[in-house]
Amino acid sequence: MAMPLQMWGERFLGGPVSSLFQQKENAFVAEPLDPLWSRSREAEILGQMAQISGIRLINIEVECRTNTCRLQWTQNAPVFVEGELRGMPNVVHEALLARLGYTQMIPLGTAGDAGAMTSLTYLPRQQD
Repeated sequence: MAMPLQMWGERFLGGPVSSLFQQKENAFVAEPLDPLWSRSREAEILGQMAQISGIRLINIEVECRTNTCRLQWTQNAPVFVEGELRGMPNVVHEALLARLGYTQMIPLGTAGDAGAMTSLTYLPRQQD
């Protein structure tokens, strides 16, 4: 289960999270569960994350409800490889969105400590 948003903010940001993420979390928690769609979407997201190279995952948590999926992942901090910074959370996020067929950017929250970065996003259900 993903870290509660308040704890996420206190641990990584040293204070409250933005109102955007608080609104997203409140809406997510209030959503009923669509068991069939949520299980298949969770599996699809995990499968797509597994195919993104160089992200050096430590942990990943995906939970889908009826209209939204909450995705939180922790990865080792980005490193320089051949003069290029690899494993940046925003690059991972953009790659995942493209793999899942999203055409618009979706907000991403990222914070780090002790050589790791944790990212949080809420993915809306796409029209079938």
